[in-house]
Amino acid sequence: MAVAIDSSRVERVGDRLVIIGTVHVDPSSVSQARDVINKHRPSVVALELDEARLHALVDPSSMRGVGGVGRAASSGLSVLLMAVLERFAGRLTGSAPGKEMLGAAEEAKRVGASVALIDLPIDQTVGLVKNIPLKEKLKLVADAVASLVVLPFSGGKDGLGEMAEDMIGHLGMFRRRYPELSRLLIDVREEYMSARVKNLLDGTVGVVVVVVGLGHMRSLAKRLNGYAQSREKGGFKVGASWTVGT
Repeated sequence: MAVAIDSSRVERVGDRLVIIGTVHVDPSSVSQARDVINKHRPSVVALELDEARLHALVDPSSMRGVGGVGRAASSGLSVLLMAVLERFAGRLTGSAPGKEMLGAAEEAKRVGASVALIDLPIDQTVGLVKNIPLKEKLKLVADAVASLVVLPFSGGKDGLGEMAEDMIGHLGMFRRRYPELSRLLIDVREEYMSARVKNLLDGTVGVVVVVVGLGHMRSLAKRLNGYAQSREKGGFKVGASWTVGT
């Protein structure tokens, strides 16, 4: 059964672009994503995933694609550091992928929409993170050991709930403590996702629904506002899609 759509987690940008903000620890994110897609009947649903991470969601036994921990360790980034990043990077924006991304992909298939994967490939993200200053790496590991990594996230279930209510404040804290890491995990990826969405607006007609972590929702909407407004009549329909097994 459909639930009321939480308007604070949906941004409408012009006539053709709808951005959904999800929080992976909130069970309502699954139904929210499905209901928005069903309401707008888009031509494309764009997910904050790359192929490796989607494969890992569809087939959890193929964990080699998620985070690239083994590859990262062999290329000089410690397993501990990478594990820490995997643990809280998604929580920072609410976008650690889970049932809401699969639910969005399934709903896209149901309404006849194509699925586009718009996130920076995880191997590229790992490669960038390897180059953060040593000072930030040491601070990150030290905070993890002390259970202080991004303080608002270390309080258990209630703390994670508060995270969704004060995302901007938490992002600001993260940026101040890890300036270069936050630039790579947030700004660089958002720039990449923004470019991918622009390509989708140019290459399709109809509505494009974007499903991302709540922490990305408003900033992506801001990045795309003028461009989406100028592309309201749409481009041409493309047939590329990603098939989610049943």
